[in-house]
Amino acid sequence: MADNNEYKKTLEDEIGWKKIDQLHAATLNFSKKSLELKKLFFALVGIAVPTLIQLANGTLDQSLFITIYLLALMFWILDSFTYFYQKKLRADMDEHFLKIRTRNEVSDDTSENGRKKNWNEKNWFVKSWYSLINSFLLYGLSVGLNTLALVLYLKEIIK
Repeated sequence: MADNNEYKKTLEDEIGWKKIDQLHAATLNFSKKSLELKKLFFALVGIAVPTLIQLANGTLDQSLFITIYLLALMFWILDSFTYFYQKKLRADMDEHFLKIRTRNEVSDDTSENGRKKNWNEKNWFVKSWYSLINSFLLYGLSVGLNTLALVLYLKEIIK
């Protein structure tokens, strides 16, 4: 028995799928940039620490700790931006999927009341907070270890 509900793409569907493909490519680009930022952070810390120790004639100096704080903060903020835009692009893709489903009368597996709040529907503060805590483990750990080393340095346990 033939199925009369065969899917036929409309022009709007084709445009929607093209937009989804472009958004997906942009999301992957942000994801790759995020990974590159993490690699660059560790490379710069790996270069900065021995360089600053060498400039201080083989001893530790407060500039070493300040440099690590600044690098971690700068890269944490940059990485938060990449996460923010990845989430925004994914939410935009979801909106295009929903439009295609609605146009083709395909039921969504979540009801309007039961669905999670879309990223684009959240307020700016919540989105920024989620973006910052996303990379907290990596950069927070770096800041925490740097703080521990700074305390040990200030108490003259390490020199």
